[in-house]
Amino acid sequence: MGYFTEIYFFDYKFIILTVFFAVASCVIGIEFSKKVRIVHGKGKSLLQGSALLAVSFWLTHASVAFSVDVPFSMMAFGIYSIVSLFFCFWGSFIALKISNLGSVTGKQYISGSILIAISILGTDALGYSFLFHDDMDWKVSLLIVTGLLTLGCSFSLFRFLIQITNDDHVGIGKWKHIGSVAAGAALAGIPFITLISIIRLDGGNAITPGMLTPFIFVILAHLLLMLVPDLFGDRLLLKHSHAYKSLFNHNPGGVFSVDLKGNVVNANEAASRITGYPNEELIGLSIDSFFDERNKQAINVALHNVLDGRIINIETQILQKQGTSVNVRITPIRSMINNQMMGTFAIVEDITEKKESEQKIKFLAYHDELTKLPNRSMVKNEIAVLAKENTHFSMMLIDFDRFKRINDTFGHSFGDKILIHIGDQLSRLIGSQGIVSRIGGDEFLILVPSAKNKPLAESIISEFNTPMLINGIEVLLTASMGIANYPAHTTNIDDLFKYADIAMYHSKENGANGYSFYNSAMADTALNKLDMENDLRAAIENKELMLYFQPKFNTVHKKIIGSEVLIRWKRDLQGFIPPNVFIPVAEESGLIVPLERFVIEETCRVISDWLEKGKEVKRVSINISLITLLQEGFAAYVLEKISEFHIAGNLLELEITERVVMKNEDDVNSTLHKLREQGIKISIDDFGTGYSSLSYLDKLNVDILKIDQSFIRNIQQKKEVISAIISLAKSLNLRVIAEGVETLNQVELLRYLGCEEVQGYYYSPPVPIEEFERQLEHKYRFQNA
Repeated sequence: MGYFTEIYFFDYKFIILTVFFAVASCVIGIEFSKKVRIVHGKGKSLLQGSALLAVSFWLTHASVAFSVDVPFSMMAFGIYSIVSLFFCFWGSFIALKISNLGSVTGKQYISGSILIAISILGTDALGYSFLFHDDMDWKVSLLIVTGLLTLGCSFSLFRFLIQITNDDHVGIGKWKHIGSVAAGAALAGIPFITLISIIRLDGGNAITPGMLTPFIFVILAHLLLMLVPDLFGDRLLLKHSHAYKSLFNHNPGGVFSVDLKGNVVNANEAASRITGYPNEELIGLSIDSFFDERNKQAINVALHNVLDGRIINIETQILQKQGTSVNVRITPIRSMINNQMMGTFAIVEDITEKKESEQKIKFLAYHDELTKLPNRSMVKNEIAVLAKENTHFSMMLIDFDRFKRINDTFGHSFGDKILIHIGDQLSRLIGSQGIVSRIGGDEFLILVPSAKNKPLAESIISEFNTPMLINGIEVLLTASMGIANYPAHTTNIDDLFKYADIAMYHSKENGANGYSFYNSAMADTALNKLDMENDLRAAIENKELMLYFQPKFNTVHKKIIGSEVLIRWKRDLQGFIPPNVFIPVAEESGLIVPLERFVIEETCRVISDWLEKGKEVKRVSINISLITLLQEGFAAYVLEKISEFHIAGNLLELEITERVVMKNEDDVNSTLHKLREQGIKISIDDFGTGYSSLSYLDKLNVDILKIDQSFIRNIQQKKEVISAIISLAKSLNLRVIAEGVETLNQVELLRYLGCEEVQGYYYSPPVPIEEFERQLEHKYRFQNA
């Protein structure tokens, strides 16, 4: 009994409370240390954490003061509180600050541990000396042991705090709790052994066995605390090693570890596959071995930039062992250990297929896919260069008479061969004197120096007076040409196109098979267009235009999946006016905006009517021009209409052309985003005709790509391009649909290539609404399905 009565003055309730406060303080310290790390050690979070941690540790030490039956005054307690809080804050700040350095040096670890030990001893020894100044009895031998135990606990506690703060592994909860309990027990015992070392006990100032009980407790707790960082550190090292090996060996990209001399010290299996070298041959090779002379300097500069801390992605070519080149993207990363540069990791991705796809898309952006000639986009770029250089040139616009009739008679495939032959003939005639381009249909545009326009025009007209032999069939196509001169006729490029077009139509109207130079008198013929414009305006206002619907069909499930709405105009006296006649008039006159808004409103009205009649409604797509799309309030108008007619946004789809993709990207994207938020789908119409690029598709808010009918017409020769477009769409999580499908062979080949959704005359031409409703009623199936 005597052994225990010697320590009766420590009230067991406060002992339990002290241990609780100590463990809680350790948990708080760990949580705040990780929080400070997340916000990158910002001063405000660091000070807040230090203050809260200081209060929790102060409660731990203060509870010990109340556990002994030794009187003290409130004034002494006030002084004690100030002193102990100061040391608690100081120690907490040091612990949080150093533990968040990421890579802690040995010097920082030792100095930090000593400072924490000083703060603990300052809190206890100095603080209690103010609190119990009338009962002080300094026991030097016990005080030395207390100091050593405190220092030992500080080293173990600080090491564990650094480990757990700078590890991102999610499975550290168990070790956090074990470490908090061990650290809390050790820290809880230190105030007790400090009290025993500096105040007078009831047994006098002699050291008795009972006084050693708290020391034994602290020693045992410290032993446990010493084990936790070792066990936890080994576990972390093992997990990090496994994670590193997994990331290195199973990375789909090639991973090279390169030393400071530029030699490969390690590489994964993917690296061997990309370079063609077995792994054992890769080790020791200089990175210069993978690059030709043209790329070596650029790579060395890039690697030096990485060593200086500037990380960039590099797209280049590497030489495989067999000498072939592979397009790759290299991501170099510095290899650092304890702030010391060890070398570089290079993650290498084979982007050969992506580059090939980009090159195909880039070619399509500036060339006509059929004739391989420059397209309108490239011509505009060339004109801009000529205008900037103030070069005098002529624009020669050519349209071939009777082409449409021949195309309709012999089919599109035969017509395509004619267009290719025309392109070859024009290129041969013009040679290096100018630029030949196809801008659509059977229209070709030529840029030549103004001084050579007349002889070249006569040569072209003469050339096409001779029949062409296509598939053993003689075909005579005469040419009608309009010529406008820069800067003689205008310096405005759009007007130059218009004047050449007016001159070309003048040639047609005057017997064709000839050429005409633009003059102002020709503009009078535009009056007919003005009459059409006035009639079209009245037709829009009086809602005299009609909606036709062309079904979209799923070839696998053999049913209608939606439709495209098309506008038709029956003009008084003239009858039906083809869309390719009145739509350009609407665009030129600005009527395209009210025209397309009319289509939107009427389409919403029809969908609402179908819903009221209990019909199963599939999504309807509407063609939208750039002019309409960029109108302020366009998105608001569409959303207002679907709200007015009580229809869901997912029943509408807006089709935009690739020309829209390339202009006003930010404004277009903002508008499309607002519409897609309400469920409205966005598709790119006539994809592949020469405008879009991978970068625009990746950034644009769209859902569907429509493969242009020019590809479908000649599908056997364009399988690779169509396959590339389908792969591109799927890689961007876009749906794909083919338009202009006219034969069963096209349907089957598209399905084989991965395109199941189609639209075209094979299933149905555009039909009036009554006929389309009858198609819907027959369970969405067709005779050709």
